[in-house]
Amino acid sequence: MDPTLRLCRNEYPGLGLDVGGRDVRASGPQGTLSRCGRLVAVAVVALVVLGVGLTQRAAAFVYWANANTNSIGIATLDGSRSNPRFIATGGRPTGIAVDSKYIYWTAAPYHAIGRATLDGTQIDPNFMTVEADYFTRLAVNSLYLYWVSNFGVDRANIDGSGKQGLLSNYDLCAGVSGVALDGSYMYVTLLGLEAANYCRHPAVGRGGLDGSSFNSAFLPLGSEPNEVAVDPTYLFWTHGSTIGRARIDGTSADPQFLSAAVFNSGGLADDGQHIYWAESAWIGRANLDGTGVQRHFVSASYPNDIAVDQRAGPLPAGAGVGGGNGGSAGKGGKRAGCIAPKLTGLSLTAAIKKLRKAHCQLGAVKRRKAKRARRNRVIGQSARPGRKLASGSKVGVTVGK
Repeated sequence: MDPTLRLCRNEYPGLGLDVGGRDVRASGPQGTLSRCGRLVAVAVVALVVLGVGLTQRAAAFVYWANANTNSIGIATLDGSRSNPRFIATGGRPTGIAVDSKYIYWTAAPYHAIGRATLDGTQIDPNFMTVEADYFTRLAVNSLYLYWVSNFGVDRANIDGSGKQGLLSNYDLCAGVSGVALDGSYMYVTLLGLEAANYCRHPAVGRGGLDGSSFNSAFLPLGSEPNEVAVDPTYLFWTHGSTIGRARIDGTSADPQFLSAAVFNSGGLADDGQHIYWAESAWIGRANLDGTGVQRHFVSASYPNDIAVDQRAGPLPAGAGVGGGNGGSAGKGGKRAGCIAPKLTGLSLTAAIKKLRKAHCQLGAVKRRKAKRARRNRVIGQSARPGRKLASGSKVGVTVGK
């Protein structure tokens, strides 16, 4: 065994080395570290570096649907880095969900569910069309994508095929507002007697992931619930300006769990350590026991819904710092400017891709009657092709209908 390791047996018995040795100091000026001390110092530095690496690998993200900017925002879970316009959705997003590969959102008024890869590319605002007058929320697992509409709760295969209705408002005699999933159950918030034409009391209902054995009175409530989020231990819901909490089996319900910390709560998400909620211009956060409330955790633009991604890795390259617009850098570290591309004749999906390549963003989307051949195609744009704009500038389009 190396002599230094033998020395460490005497100086630092807690290291667990099983060979003893006498303590001989390294030669040099008074105060110089022993050979063992230097070895331990190196080991400590290595552990610190390893710890930093693990911390970086544990990075994850919170996303939100921006109602008034037609975009998806992103931030690290510590709130230190964010980009409120990470993805241009092409329509007003009302719900959002994330799995291991994609970000999904509901887009009004296009009756569609959009999708993009987690790095913000491969944007498809019409990934799946849905026959509904309006959407509210989304949920996703490894097999299915679920959504809430004016009809109830439906789902499709993760590739967008095989759409099927699971729960209807008519059969429930209640309106559905939010949906959340765990490994065994689907949880939905039910609007009851306070909403017109419904005959049930407000509650959080629970059933199988296929809608079977649904219990509409799983967690009876005294006021209308909006959103719902779950983790292995707790179930959370919003009602008015309050977040309620119960055990995952529906017991120990506390409707006033966060009554003083939430204002006009919208979306709700849970990463197993914190609960996140949407306010009028902020994402709020608190520990799962209700402590550590941060109402202004991340600045947002009228967030409609929230999703959390537990994926390890750095912030995607397209996401800026402190709310920047992202984009790629040119020579000397300066961001490349937006040069408006020619968009006429393209589909909205193709136009979005072309805008991103030109370091621009999709602006307002207008619809105007057009001949059959020009329907669902861009027939006009707000900035003439070739016009030089600041990086991340929005270019509005008119689409034939």
